[in-house]
Amino acid sequence: MSASKHFKRVVLSAAIAAVSLSTFAATQDGTKGNSSTAKVDVNAQVAQKVQITGATAINLDTELANWTGGDVSGTDLLCVWSSTEAYNVTITDASTAAGFNLESTGQNDLPFSVSWADETTAADTIVHGDALTAQVTTANNKTCTNVGGTNATLTVTLAEADLEAARAAVYTGELTVVVAPE
Repeated sequence: MSASKHFKRVVLSAAIAAVSLSTFAATQDGTKGNSSTAKVDVNAQVAQKVQITGATAINLDTELANWTGGDVSGTDLLCVWSSTEAYNVTITDASTAAGFNLESTGQNDLPFSVSWADETTAADTIVHGDALTAQVTTANNKTCTNVGGTNATLTVTLAEADLEAARAAVYTGELTVVVAPE
């Protein structure tokens, strides 16, 4: 390598190093003397995060075994933690029909409704696939220890008319609950 090319590389490397160092340079340089003090800014941007825990199955068998009329509901008490203290929730199921449905081989789907309550508001009806916004959490960790272990309620309800129309069978389904920070 010629001396000219080597010199250009050294100058280019020094320029890159100077630019890189200036990115991390002190926000206030010290002065020359027996001691010198500099001040350096430290920045950390914490990303928005959210977590849902405590999900358990909602089993309506006991209520339905003795059912003589009326709607039948079941709940799942959950914990939602968000680094922003606000979140939205979107709930879907895998049924092929519109809305929320339990399925059974050879039978018509059994529709049901879904509602969600955060720790500060009454239950809101969920529309399949639509985000329910402006939900609040004051949980300070993913197990909600500061709010008694749970801070959200998922409720499913089978309407009386749909239960009367349903044939005897085992109906199953699965909800997908997605929470996202706001």
